[in-house]
Amino acid sequence: MIKISSLTRNYRAGKEIFKAVDDVSLSISDGEFVSIVGHSGSGKTTLLSLMGGLTAPDAGSVVVDGIDLWSINDDRLAELRNSKMNFIYQFASLIPTLTALENVLLPTMFSKQKKMKKDAARLLDEVGLADKAGSYPAELSGGQQRRVAIARAFINDPKIILADEPTGDLDEDTEAEILGLFKHMNQEYGITFVIVTHNSALAAATMRTFRMTNGRIVSIT
Repeated sequence: MIKISSLTRNYRAGKEIFKAVDDVSLSISDGEFVSIVGHSGSGKTTLLSLMGGLTAPDAGSVVVDGIDLWSINDDRLAELRNSKMNFIYQFASLIPTLTALENVLLPTMFSKQKKMKKDAARLLDEVGLADKAGSYPAELSGGQQRRVAIARAFINDPKIILADEPTGDLDEDTEAEILGLFKHMNQEYGITFVIVTHNSALAAATMRTFRMTNGRIVSIT
């Protein structure tokens, strides 16, 4: 599903060049549930961004479901991201003037798929927020906002979920519920998950863990 070859991404800090991702190669199969771990600054978030076509590499290639992300134009890349993959970030980033239900439906505005309110309501129910469909973000707790963002990530039936610290500020019970939901979606629908996390318990629950240090993959367990 995802094949990365000799991927490199550099950033300039003054006169210094910092290798955020340094000659990384890896493959992730369809339906895998994997994690990427490492200290802050190890390159894991940059790798996820490269994997999702949000950041262009300085060298190397990213092939997703047989398509080289950097061999297609921007419109096709945007369409690919919307139809095949979705992102879950550290922050919910909900639209404050939309209800929870409307926030979940938001990606369908840019999709060819026709999704109904009942689809969004089902997803809200799956994350335990069936009674909050009409609530606005300001009326929700931080954890509830995060759950709405997670529900939104599944509305277009993605093949791949790329998640950056998806349970970072959640309590243990909510974290366990979200991990359970991810596993359910992985096993029931075959969605491929790539999760960047500092959480060792979450990483231990994945099929494989890629550990990064100084922009490189140093171990796979």
